[in-house]
Amino acid sequence: MLAKLRAGTPVELARWSQQICSRILASEWFNSARAVMIYIATPEEPDLSQIAKACFSSGKHLIAARPAWDSCLLAPASITNLESDLVAGRHGLREPAPHCPPVNPDQIDLILVPGVAFDSRGVRLGRGGGFYDRFLCRQELRARRVGVAFDLQIVDRIPAEPHDAALEAVITPSRIISPAASD
Repeated sequence: MLAKLRAGTPVELARWSQQICSRILASEWFNSARAVMIYIATPEEPDLSQIAKACFSSGKHLIAARPAWDSCLLAPASITNLESDLVAGRHGLREPAPHCPPVNPDQIDLILVPGVAFDSRGVRLGRGGGFYDRFLCRQELRARRVGVAFDLQIVDRIPAEPHDAALEAVITPSRIISPAASD
């Protein structure tokens, strides 16, 4: 799957990202949310910078995940500027700068979740660290959990373990997959 993602041209990935962002911006989840947690995309992931800009312009609280690499945990942090609030972290991944204040998970209304692959049940395959599974299973978290993927990342079935956190939906350039509707 990673090889397929890396094979996408920058023009294709940008077009698909724009289509995904349009679906997110039109969704009830986004429009009703006051606080939105995004991920900061790698080159082969859907780019959510359009969502960040929409949050800024509409007065929504924008949040991004700061990884704690030693414990494999995510710490949500407030973002007010995509340029000054993001720094290069481990593996060259951009993350909230140390000056970005932490956010309590119970304040988040919508979490846009990355992954390597997803299935129609809302099961996701991450990159193997378990960061998002640990975060999405936190008891105080009441946010809607929505996966974000290119169409080529949707597969028939991903094996699920009891600790894997299922998503409420997955948004791709061409559709919104709602697992509850496909049962």
